[in-house]
Amino acid sequence: MQNELTISIKGAGAAVPEILGMLQDNQVSVTKLEVASATLDDVFLKHTGRKIRLEDASGDEVDQMVRPWPRS
Repeated sequence: MQNELTISIKGAGAAVPEILGMLQDNQVSVTKLEVASATLDDVFLKHTGRKIRLEDASGDEVDQMVRPWPRS
């Protein structure tokens, strides 16, 4: 049986040793550890409660979000 724990904190990379120590002290084995930065979608979801969905946007909104790269 596999269990998963997700922890969201600022400065997660620096907190890894302390978190692993607490888990070890409580006899929790760790088989995989992943540290990831929040994506734009993660931040948007946290602050608005909804996901960014390109397919739900009107044509004008899509034009504002998706623009061609300016050429020099």
